[in-house]
Amino acid sequence: MPRTYRHRDPGRSIGRERLPIPEGWPGMVWAHEASPHGHPRHTHDEPEANLVLRGQATYQIGAREVTLRRGDLVWLGGEVEHVLAEQSDDFHMWIIVLRRTPAWPAGPAGIPAEAAVRHLDPATFRLANQTCAWLANHAQVGHARTAIPWLLTLLWQGFASAAAATVTGHPAVTQARRLLESGDLPLATVAHRTGLTPDRLGRMFRAETGMTLVAFRARARLERALRLVEDRGLSLSEAASAAGFGSYSRFHRAFRAVHGTGPRDHLASSDPHGG
Repeated sequence: MPRTYRHRDPGRSIGRERLPIPEGWPGMVWAHEASPHGHPRHTHDEPEANLVLRGQATYQIGAREVTLRRGDLVWLGGEVEHVLAEQSDDFHMWIIVLRRTPAWPAGPAGIPAEAAVRHLDPATFRLANQTCAWLANHAQVGHARTAIPWLLTLLWQGFASAAAATVTGHPAVTQARRLLESGDLPLATVAHRTGLTPDRLGRMFRAETGMTLVAFRARARLERALRLVEDRGLSLSEAASAAGFGSYSRFHRAFRAVHGTGPRDHLASSDPHGG
């Protein structure tokens, strides 16, 4: 199980932070990885988006607290105080900031003035992740002037059509989500670790998330399989087995039931280079 880093004083603020956006660039993209040395609560003029790649975290945004997981997109309007109060040691997210300009003062039209969190669909998530990686590692100013506004528009369109991410709720439901996302555990074991009976946990889980434990575990297995293909280079058959599916055919049926297409076609359609 991943360890959890907790910020020692999430209430402490360093106030307004000046972000080092290079001259002539419309914004910046960089990677954030978990560290035992947390960054203090802060704010800045520039609007910001965060795309969570893996792990879990507790984000304090103003007076709100939200639980983040893979696939979540956070919009932070300028001047909103925020801090990662807790993060698992495998937590990783992209940070995208946009310079305010007269033509685009706060990002795409309709971005919340303060903050909001939603869960992106897998295709938008993968395309945004690939674009962030390219911008962080290879982009020059000429590319950035086109690609960063395009990326933010992609994220906003995905955000606008996505469901709201779950705000921190009952501790047992939050723990069950984390257990199911981090490993392939029997549901009885998950319930035992939360201190509830399977029936009671199932009712609470469905009331809070809108999904049964079985359906949530199936989606978590699918996401785990895709991570193994993308991050570790496993074949689809190897990833299906490692993620807890008894066979590739079971994985394929489950994938098609959720995404409406097979995993090979789905991965190919989310590749911006057409691979």
